[in-house]
Amino acid sequence: MKRKRILTLELHPGDKVPETAIAKDLGISRTPVRDALRKLEADGLVNIYPNRFIEVATFDEKDIANLGVMRVAVDTMAVRLAIFRGSDEKEAVHLVTEHLAEFYKIRDYFPFIVKEPIIE
Repeated sequence: MKRKRILTLELHPGDKVPETAIAKDLGISRTPVRDALRKLEADGLVNIYPNRFIEVATFDEKDIANLGVMRVAVDTMAVRLAIFRGSDEKEAVHLVTEHLAEFYKIRDYFPFIVKEPIIE
């Protein structure tokens, strides 16, 4: 839940993530919330400052560009695998290549990074 809110920028970089409020909203103890936040920290999505606060991680333009390049590489491989497997998903392959070209051309990688994969 928080991962999606972070990736879609509903929670902005630098926003505080109130552990207690999350637990209360979900009607659960703080332990599973802490576990989930540790996983988000391992993924680089939040920064945990023990005994102080938790905040959404900040990303600079270079970080976003690097993620975009990685997404292009992964989706390109997905297209190649679909073709190799003789997939009848030509329309899906066409959509992936269109999106790859569009995001690469405008150098706006963020929407592409958080988008669900077209081909699985």
